[in-house]
Amino acid sequence: MNIVEAVATNTSEVDQAVKYLVGKVDAIYIPSDNVVVTALEAVIQVAQKNKILLVSTEKDSVYRGTAATIGLDYYKLGRQTAEMALKILSGKAKPQEMPAESQSQKDIIINLKSAKALDITSEPAG
Repeated sequence: MNIVEAVATNTSEVDQAVKYLVGKVDAIYIPSDNVVVTALEAVIQVAQKNKILLVSTEKDSVYRGTAATIGLDYYKLGRQTAEMALKILSGKAKPQEMPAESQSQKDIIINLKSAKALDITSEPAG
C-alpha cells in the first residue's frame, strides 16, 4: 500500500486537493478534520464521479455519502470521556496516572447507496 497525501489548508482548497488524487489512488480516507469535513460534499462528488472508494473516520460522514467507517461515534466517545472525568472527580484516579484511551466501542457503518455506486457488494468476487 502506498499513501498519497493531498493537503487543503482551508475549505476552498479541498476540491483541488481531492482532484489531485484522481488517477493516483484507489481509495480516499477522510480523517476527522474540520476543513475536509466542512467541504465533504465536494470530496464525495469527485470520488463518486471517478469511482474512488471513500471511507471516513466517523458515522456522520457516512450518512452524508462516504462508503463506510469503522469508527468514531461522538456520543459514545463523550460518554466514555464522562466516565473518565467521574473517576477523577470522585478521587478514584489522578489524571496524570490515567492511561490515554481511544473510543472502546466502534461501530461498522456502511452507506449502501454509496457502496452500490462503486459496485461494492457483500458477495465474494469470482
